[in-house]
Parts: sequence; C-alpha cells; structure tokens
Amino acid sequence: VNICMEINKDFEELRPLAIELDPYETVGRYPDKDFKKLSQEKLQKLIEQSEFIFNFAMAEINKKNKPN
Repeated sequence: VNICMEINKDFEELRPLAIELDPYETVGRYPDKDFKKLSQEKLQKLIEQSEFIFNFAMAEINKKNKPN
C-alpha cells in the first residue's frame, strides 16, 4: 500500500483490507502445526477483500494505460 500511495493516494483505502489479509499471505502457503482452518464465512470474506484489492489495482493500472 505504501509503495502504491507514492503514485496514487487513493490506495490508502486499501490499507485496512491489506492489514487483515497480511497474516494469511505466508501462513496459507506454508502452514505449520498451529495453522487453523478458516470458517467458510471467513474464507469468503478474505476472497472478497482480495478481489476488491485486485480490481481496484487493475482499474488504476487501466487508467494509467489509457491513451489520452
């Protein structure tokens, strides 16, 4: 988020979503003995947050790549 904000301050609105997703970034790929399976509801919420971040970023990229 910080790097993106150097280009566009609107990325600040993604910070709360990114903070919530951050713990799962590595743990989901490399679970250890303490890994707890997420509920379906929590998993769905995280997927929706990820999609929102992705769509937001892609919209910003597309704005920058549009010819004037």
